[in-house]
Amino acid sequence: MAQTLLAKLEKLRRPQEGVLHLCLKHEGLKAHLIFVLEPPLSGAYLATQAPMPGASPHPSQAMLRKSMPSTLIGFRVAPGLWEISFSDGRILSVSSRRKARGVWWSDEARLAGPLQTDLSALETIEWDELEQRRADHLIADWRAKERRRIERQQVKLTQAMSGDDPAELRQLGERANALRRAVSRNESCWEVPQYDGSEATQIIDGQAQTVSELVDRLFHRAQRAHRRIESTKLRLAALSTELDQLDEASPPPQREPKRSSRHYALPKGVRRFGLSDGHIFLLGRTALGNQAVTFRLARGRDLWFHLRDGPGSHVVLPLERGEAASEDLILAGAALALHYSSLRGERAEVRFAFRADLDAVPGQLGKALVRKERTIFVDPRAGATKEALAAFGLQLTSSD
Repeated sequence: MAQTLLAKLEKLRRPQEGVLHLCLKHEGLKAHLIFVLEPPLSGAYLATQAPMPGASPHPSQAMLRKSMPSTLIGFRVAPGLWEISFSDGRILSVSSRRKARGVWWSDEARLAGPLQTDLSALETIEWDELEQRRADHLIADWRAKERRRIERQQVKLTQAMSGDDPAELRQLGERANALRRAVSRNESCWEVPQYDGSEATQIIDGQAQTVSELVDRLFHRAQRAHRRIESTKLRLAALSTELDQLDEASPPPQREPKRSSRHYALPKGVRRFGLSDGHIFLLGRTALGNQAVTFRLARGRDLWFHLRDGPGSHVVLPLERGEAASEDLILAGAALALHYSSLRGERAEVRFAFRADLDAVPGQLGKALVRKERTIFVDPRAGATKEALAAFGLQLTSSD
């Protein structure tokens, strides 16, 4: 297949959250354009075989394929962002940027400049090889991180060993015990003379009230220092062994993150919508409820929805650390915000933003100043909207 993007789009797949696959056909030949959205090795690649055949599609795949244009005419590229233009004027944006990672359709380009069609600069690689390289990269990163952790612990433990010397404390206790009458005290400062009467050793101890207590405390400090040094030596030996074996070690298996349902008592004026996939939406029904949803319950990377032009409820989609919302979730949240607004039942734009991009308006309860937002057009009667709501078990009626 010629290294050009002027081709027919036969298939659009999203087998994983961090992978997008476009199957292209040009002059009877097929090629696979693969986008890896998550590190390591994020970027665009060409392959002769489809990635992850038979994998269950990501929930957003259905939304991405709706009204899918057929012909690609060019693309624009910026660091971490591709905009692929189609013959009907629509644009598929693919972003691997940390703060805006995802895939979405748009009608307007954000990038300027002429359209490119040459794909020859892309690396051609088989998916299995790319997965192996990514796995090797992850293992190397894990080993480097573990090495730094072990070396920091070694430095910290070595510094801790340079504290109290148990032998010196023991000798000081014996000397204080033998020369009790010569030991003097000035508030919390004790002076224990040498056997030959030379310069005395000063000890700061505000808890000892008598020479006997001082002697006991010196011996106890010597015992603790001895135990600490012995345990530190054992720990240093274990760390040294761990460091020697690190080049052959593998990272522990990843556990699936548990999605928090946040089933806490909700403030007055706040309603919870539980979704079939475990997510929830939090919605404010009053100005006080809106204030609580946005500025008390929502966290930095949670998504916030609100009607773009007009009053309405604040809707928040809580997300786990590092989790990205699918297009279906975004559409469902926007539909919920539209339903609980002054334009219920109408077609309208809904804006959404991260909670971190919102500021409260002093003196105006339930008002939010949005520094950075995106918008989505919602038609409550459209099949795509109804399917997105049904996918999560939501059914909005006029009686809600």
